[in-house]
Amino acid sequence: MSGLIGMFIEGIPVSVQIITEILLILIGAVECFAGFKTRKAMIAVWGFFLGAAIGVAVGIAFGSSAVSVCASLILGVGVAVLAYKFYLAGVFLLTGTLTYLAALLLSQSYIIAIAPAVAAGVLSVLFVRPVIIVSTSISGAAVLSVAAWMMIGMNPDNFHIPMVLIYVLMIIVAAAGVMCQFLTTAPSKRKVVVTPVKANKTLTFSERRYPGMQHAYRNFCIKCGNEIADQGTKCPKCGFEITD
Repeated sequence: MSGLIGMFIEGIPVSVQIITEILLILIGAVECFAGFKTRKAMIAVWGFFLGAAIGVAVGIAFGSSAVSVCASLILGVGVAVLAYKFYLAGVFLLTGTLTYLAALLLSQSYIIAIAPAVAAGVLSVLFVRPVIIVSTSISGAAVLSVAAWMMIGMNPDNFHIPMVLIYVLMIIVAAAGVMCQFLTTAPSKRKVVVTPVKANKTLTFSERRYPGMQHAYRNFCIKCGNEIADQGTKCPKCGFEITD
């Protein structure tokens, strides 16, 4: 893995490397500590990336860079919209993709990473909140750890840092992310607010139905809106009297 990263950053200007690493740290932090709160935006973003990747593959199959660009844009936007509209499918896509990337960093195998990604995607549909929190925390921690590793060893010759330290850092950050998200996204107890029915002062002493009842009625004074007892002809509050 260190060799791949070293090859990737070799020849890239230092300023571009720093900007890339800062962006990765910011994205990883948001994903790790606010993944559940930003899930809808992330679903759309990852949908775009998946569609764009499919579009690039189509362009490669046709052997045309123009087809690759057009297909990646069209499919990227299309998949992003579909993922955003169809929430559960988007949840499956988001969790599965993030889990795949995290598993790929750990196993360094494209094939082995598929199984945990599919399992996490299925579980996310059944248990949306906890699975999204765990998967985004782990994947965000992985991005943070790799970005920190790249920043520490910007010179390819320095990529001798033991991977075990990166794994330890990732576990610590992921645990902090899980705890933070569970605490900040605790389901709130919804209070049922009962709005009192206000008397309509434009009514006469004619009958008025109780809210939610079919055969019960209430009488109100047209002057002050006070309720009057059945068969009453005079308001006990303001003294207004019915005159036939």
